[in-house]
Amino acid sequence: MQRIGFDRLIKLNWIEYYAQLSRQEEDTGKLREQMHEALFEECPRMASRKKNITILQRIWTRVEAEHRLLRRDALNILDNVAMPERLALHWGMSLLAYPFFREIAACCGRFLKLQQNFSRLQIKEQITATWGARPTLERALPRVLESMVDWGVLSQAERKGLYQAQQKIQVTDKQLRVWLFCVCLEIEGGCLPLERVASLPYLFPFAFIISLSEIQQTNSFSVTRERNNCIVIHNNA
Repeated sequence: MQRIGFDRLIKLNWIEYYAQLSRQEEDTGKLREQMHEALFEECPRMASRKKNITILQRIWTRVEAEHRLLRRDALNILDNVAMPERLALHWGMSLLAYPFFREIAACCGRFLKLQQNFSRLQIKEQITATWGARPTLERALPRVLESMVDWGVLSQAERKGLYQAQQKIQVTDKQLRVWLFCVCLEIEGGCLPLERVASLPYLFPFAFIISLSEIQQTNSFSVTRERNNCIVIHNNA
């Protein structure tokens, strides 16, 4: 059974601060101490702070071995792009770190393609079908949605329990577009038709177009053309 993990409200200013700190400090113990100090006023209870920091660590420092190059590249891009565009880095790292976060994001994206808003209950029904009816899911789902609201990609609709999308964030930085494409390629198992990228539901907060020429400028991919004229990008790693 997959671990849910992302079960707390994670504020945008926290993840921003942690990512910036992790560029300057490699010692995870010192990083943790600095975050305890930074979150003390908002989270005076030690247990709550520990849980919040654990999630931040999983997103930005305690990453899976196969995602470490993506983390390195994300940190290199961090200071080159401003908010709100920089949110794509936090979003991408969260997608990689937490399949639960990724599936909620995908559910949100699918609903928003069909309708102007969706309810928490609709997301819960979709998620429960794959993750099972667990007490931790009941607690974690609203926390993920609250985090998305705090990050500015969703807003509460007039009726309680309803959510709607905010304006899409335009990803204009070339490096960031390629990095976000690499994240999607990793999620999709190393093979992804180029025309699918713009419609991937877990990328619902962002709008960007990546060209084949941008992809071909790197040595990380190979390109094939399928019989239906679909261009497929493969990860060479």
